[in-house]
Amino acid sequence: MQKNILKCLMATIAVIWFGFVNAAVVEGNPNGDVTMAFVYDYQCGYCHEMYPIVQELIQQFPNLKVRMMPVAVINETSVYEAAAAVAATNTDQFKSFSDQVMAQGALTNDQVTALLKQLGLDTDSFQKTLHSQAVEVQLAQGQALMKASGHNGTPLFVIYPSALDPSHSIVVSGAQSLQVMASAIEGVQQRMQQQ
Repeated sequence: MQKNILKCLMATIAVIWFGFVNAAVVEGNPNGDVTMAFVYDYQCGYCHEMYPIVQELIQQFPNLKVRMMPVAVINETSVYEAAAAVAATNTDQFKSFSDQVMAQGALTNDQVTALLKQLGLDTDSFQKTLHSQAVEVQLAQGQALMKASGHNGTPLFVIYPSALDPSHSIVVSGAQSLQVMASAIEGVQQRMQQQ
C-alpha cells in the first residue's frame, strides 16, 4: 500500500516537473541531486516558521534544489498572495516578495497590495499575469502534490532524488526542526548512495 502511494506521488511529481518546464520557483542549486518540494501557504503560521529553516537548509546542503510551491488553502488572502508570488516570478521579484511576506505575520489583502506597490508590482501587465491561466495552473500543481501525498495541510515537504526514484523519497508534513529536515535530506542522500 505504502509503495503504491509513493509511486502515485512520484508519478504526480514527474507530471508536474516534466509537464511544466517553468513550474515552481527553484532556489538553491538548480542542478542539485536532491530536490525538496516546499508546499506552503503564505497565511500559514507554521509555513512562516519553516521558511527560514528552508533558507538554512539551502546553505547547509549545497547540492539541494528547492522547489517553492505556494498554494492557497487557508483563505481568500492565501489565493491573492500565492497568485502574486507566482506572477512575481516573471519580474524576478518572487524572492523579494516571499522574504517580505514571510518575515511578517499573516497579511491582509490591503497589506499585500501595498507590498506589491512597494515592489513595483502594481502595473497593468502584472495584474494581467496575476489573473492568468498560467498562474492558476501553477497553483494547482501544489494542490495536486498535496493530494497525491495524502496531505491537505501546509507546510508539506517532498524530498526526493532529482532523478525521480520513488523508492528513495521522503514526505515530511507540518513544522519541523532544522535537525529533522536535515535528517530527511541526509536520508534521501544515503538511500541514493546505497544503490
